[in-house]
Amino acid sequence: MKPAIFYYATIGTNINVSENKVMDFTKDFMYCSDPISYGIWWIWNKFNAIPKVTIFCTDGEKGSIINFEKIKNKFQFKNLIEYFAVDFKDLHLNIKKLNSYFDNEIERIVRNNTDYFIIANPTSGTNPMTISLFNSITSKIYKIRDLYRLKIIYVQEFKDIKKNEKGEFEDMSVNELDIANIADMSLLNTAKEHITNQNFSTAYLLLEKLKSKDPLLNSFVESFRTLSKGLMRWDQFNHKEAINELDFFLKNIKNVRHLVSTEDERIIQAIEKKTIFTKNKEILNKLSIFHVVDLLSNAERKFQKKDNLDAILRLYRSIELFLEFRLLQHNFNVQNPNFDKFPEEGKKHINIVYNQIWSGIVNKYNKSIGFEHDLFKNSRVYTKEMLALLEFFNDLQYKKLTEQIKIEDILNLMELRNNSYLTHGLQSVLDSGSYVSKGKEILEKFKNFLIENYGQEPFEVSNLNL
Repeated sequence: MKPAIFYYATIGTNINVSENKVMDFTKDFMYCSDPISYGIWWIWNKFNAIPKVTIFCTDGEKGSIINFEKIKNKFQFKNLIEYFAVDFKDLHLNIKKLNSYFDNEIERIVRNNTDYFIIANPTSGTNPMTISLFNSITSKIYKIRDLYRLKIIYVQEFKDIKKNEKGEFEDMSVNELDIANIADMSLLNTAKEHITNQNFSTAYLLLEKLKSKDPLLNSFVESFRTLSKGLMRWDQFNHKEAINELDFFLKNIKNVRHLVSTEDERIIQAIEKKTIFTKNKEILNKLSIFHVVDLLSNAERKFQKKDNLDAILRLYRSIELFLEFRLLQHNFNVQNPNFDKFPEEGKKHINIVYNQIWSGIVNKYNKSIGFEHDLFKNSRVYTKEMLALLEFFNDLQYKKLTEQIKIEDILNLMELRNNSYLTHGLQSVLDSGSYVSKGKEILEKFKNFLIENYGQEPFEVSNLNL
């Protein structure tokens, strides 16, 4: 019994199709000179079976449709040829359309056939057509029980003969892609999806030891391996190593940039922006608004992944870091506090504010403050101390912030952080949805405040949603 053959091919607008003879697979094939028909002849010789043919062409382009009709009219088995038109102007949308098509198509083939082969011929057509068909087929490998049942073929033409439009049937040959390369491509596509979903460590693990035999494919693998590692390091706040990896990604991707998809091109441009912004080493070495925004963006990613405890801790730390950044503008270093320059009257004023902050915390639990707190006896400066100092310095940015986010809310975040399982207590923020919703509300207010006062660029650089 002959196997069922399912043949998928792309068609362009300038394919040389002979019209003077109907194709007869039992006689002469010399009048067939286009790669699609040659692929059908190759299938006939290899499997002794007539395939069911589906041709993908450009929707709205006359040339593609005319050529499709020419090819269809050549064969005696016209009823086996289908037509699937796609607007190939947007590569990303095409891949989505074809992915959806092949989701159902391959599932149907596997369900209804015990002996079958799926053959894709992306030789003809534009680059977006070729990439879309190739990507859509290879991404569905997991649906096919036996990988040898999938074959990707390219029809090689002798260019010197084709230049004079004298290409003949015997001037062509078929190149079959190594199944290992198809598996490598599938793995690479899966890793790309993980990168898009911000699962950088998973993407890196998938590509860590992958080495393709195909030099071109291997360039893609190496590039996206370093990309996933760089983004993983960025997400871990190891910016210096991250930038080194991202620089290597940009350098390596140049070798194959002419082959990248529209989606990959967007990723490249986003990475270029990151590396340009962080070339100024002072941005990384000295506390700046970049660090505040980067930490807040990290908190936002944690909320999106429902890692709520980590998100709350990062949100609190980003606000704390902002307070530290503002004190630096008044030449006060939180890491190495020096109280010598404060006059006595100033110290009294600061301690009044400081004790008011303490009172707010203590009164929440209906307890007495018991004694006066003296900020200047502390060897370390934390959130309560920073709030009091910024009040004393009459810092305008601090005042704007506290107009949008109440000091009480900042202190509640501090309390939540201090009582959490990861710091000094045994509490989990997962115990209460109110903590999470309040945290998201504060994050949104803080984000809007930073954009309004420091611009959008730091967020564009820190955003890892590629």
